[in-house]
Amino acid sequence: MELNNEDDDRATPRSVLGRRLRRLREAADLSQRALADKVGYPHTYLSRVERGEQLPSEALAEHLDTHFATDGLLVELLAMAQDASIPDYGQAIVDSERKATRIQVFGSSLIPGLLQTEDYAHALFRESLPGESEERRNGRVATRMRRKRVFEKEQAPYYWAIMDEAALKRPIGPISTMRTQLRYVLKTVESPRVSVQVLPFAQGCAPHAGGKLELAHPAERVHFRLRRELRLWRAGRVTGENS
Repeated sequence: MELNNEDDDRATPRSVLGRRLRRLREAADLSQRALADKVGYPHTYLSRVERGEQLPSEALAEHLDTHFATDGLLVELLAMAQDASIPDYGQAIVDSERKATRIQVFGSSLIPGLLQTEDYAHALFRESLPGESEERRNGRVATRMRRKRVFEKEQAPYYWAIMDEAALKRPIGPISTMRTQLRYVLKTVESPRVSVQVLPFAQGCAPHAGGKLELAHPAERVHFRLRRELRLWRAGRVTGENS
């Protein structure tokens, strides 16, 4: 069972954001339709945000901050609301990533979160949480994409990931999503602070004894194997699936 940190009986970043937006709009003597016309978004969307039923996209929050000259306030509230939706155990990981000087991860069957593209993350959540609303799924994806900002810091952490070969072969979303995902990983490893390796099926084993990862054979550098897998996805590995 997965719980989040929000409580319907108290003020949350989501409800505070909605109330603040409503007050800004009313102080400017604007109807929801008038504000929608000015920022270029549907008034029904703004209405859901004000009622706390939906979080705005980051682009909408930026538009609203610009329109009301609120110096990034709504963007900050959006980030807080997205963080509040992360379970406590997940929040500890996110907090550690922000402070880390070195991040090491082993991904047994999926592309690690900090290496995922937006399309890959959307497809992953869509398939793994089929009953979840689109708004909730969009929030999860936005939160995951924000985590990647650790690579944009002036002192970005060193990142070392080992992926099992299964992560490259398992189709998540359409073929085009996998192609874009593999290209993204290849682009990311051009950074001298990022190292990604692949543990091939035939060349290693990875028993987790006492929480320690032990490799029977060295994992391969990512370039050759990723490029080979990318060629296979270009050729249409999944029979009958549209690109």
